[in-house]
Amino acid sequence: MVKLKDIAEVAGVSVSTVSRTLTNQSGVSNKLRAKVIDAAKQLGYPVKPYLGETSSFSNYKPKGIIGVTGDPMHNPFFYEVFSAVEAYANSRGYTVMHWNAQSVWKDVNAFINTIRYHQFSGMVCISIEIPEPVEEFIKSSQFPCITVGRYMKSRLIDSVTADNINGSVIATEQIINHGHERVLFIGGPHESTASIDRARGYMEVMNRHGLFDNSLVFFTSLNYVSGYKTTMAALKQGLKFTAIFAASDIIAIGVLDALTKNNLRVPDDISVVGFDNIEMSSYNIFKLTTVNQPKKEQGLVAAERILQLVENSTINQRQHIVLPAEFIPRNTLQPIRPKARA
Repeated sequence: MVKLKDIAEVAGVSVSTVSRTLTNQSGVSNKLRAKVIDAAKQLGYPVKPYLGETSSFSNYKPKGIIGVTGDPMHNPFFYEVFSAVEAYANSRGYTVMHWNAQSVWKDVNAFINTIRYHQFSGMVCISIEIPEPVEEFIKSSQFPCITVGRYMKSRLIDSVTADNINGSVIATEQIINHGHERVLFIGGPHESTASIDRARGYMEVMNRHGLFDNSLVFFTSLNYVSGYKTTMAALKQGLKFTAIFAASDIIAIGVLDALTKNNLRVPDDISVVGFDNIEMSSYNIFKLTTVNQPKKEQGLVAAERILQLVENSTINQRQHIVLPAEFIPRNTLQPIRPKARA
């Protein structure tokens, strides 16, 4: 078997240069690239064509592959969206491939060459932020792309999301209707448009009822540990609240464990409401009251739209599709009791 170091010895270059050349990354001169390719061919190593620099992207011809990128390790509904995209795209004769775009898109040229290498026709981004240079490239080159679960602040790329503002409004109204006036809000990161919109819905309702208190608003990461640590910190600070609204179910599960750690019963002492309606939230151990965002529906709509963009390069108008969110009552929200934490 031919190894990279064999090619490096024949070409008289480093192994890293061979690796960058054969994976179509930028930063390798044409002279060195030619030496590596010649050496690889001499040794019988398969070489995919290098398609040039950014300026020649218009010569790139799609081959019917849709790249889907996201973070399946930390996004519990990634696979629901991915499966919907894959099923629809497959039914239309397209192949779907999951790839870790975040590993290359800090370097725009590396990102572009990866698209070429895999011969992607278009890209679906699930609940991740696209760096500005990559976003600008997508806009200028009209490379088909859509985001799912959140939209870009610039609105330069198509998107499909749940109605995060209205979903948050409905949840906050439900909490207040159960008699809660001191409602702690734990949101996701500031750079996430989904997190911003969920915070916006909460603040809108709390202000309308004259109940808003900025000391009860926290922004953190969208994970279990952040929910746990933020709740522990709020309790340690002595903040008074009778309910917690978490901007994601994963945060809410961290909240539940922190409350248990402090011998606080849910919902007898503190009510908790999440957002997303991930599968885990329905488990008997949690029975979390939450807001459902239509995950499979978002995937299907995103798949339909990305294929429209792939098959019709004359589409210039961006679409930002918003699907309804639904309140899901379970066991973690109940009317406030006279002796509840206040």
